[in-house]
Amino acid sequence: MKSLNFIIAAALLLLVAQRHSLAGSATWATNPISGDWNTAANWRPQTVPDTSSDIATFATSNQKQVGFSAITEIGGINFNLGADAFTITSQPGDPVTLSGSGIVNNSAKLQTFLCEIDGGLSGVFFFRNSATAGDMTTFGGSMGSFFDFFDTSSAGSAAFDLGGGTAPSHIDF
Repeated sequence: MKSLNFIIAAALLLLVAQRHSLAGSATWATNPISGDWNTAANWRPQTVPDTSSDIATFATSNQKQVGFSAITEIGGINFNLGADAFTITSQPGDPVTLSGSGIVNNSAKLQTFLCEIDGGLSGVFFFRNSATAGDMTTFGGSMGSFFDFFDTSSAGSAAFDLGGGTAPSHIDF
């Protein structure tokens, strides 16, 4: 009976370790196969940065339009010196949470973050802990977008376009 319990415990430990190995800090590929953040083949090494301890790094790439296809939490998004200008989009129903350093832009190029809206659902960017929206960044998107700051997070020097019309966007601190 003890050996069976040991085997079951070892198998469970192996499964937990394998799931954890799917996530990790990574750099957006120079030639990714798509613009999907949540596809491991788009990152080097081939892992999706999608935990609060992960850092996603961007440099140069032939795919500068990046979108999320799953609910994602990330510690930080860094743009290296000389990085291209990227547009990163939160899709409806797939909110993005930055919970570590937030966004660090060393590229000297404006980085754009957008929220898409479809069928009444909107993309959302949440900032938690001490995450910052960074410098040389702009946030906007369709009317009805949400940008929420919690804890001691900050907007940094980011620019926000909240739109207007019948469904204005929201920024909450």
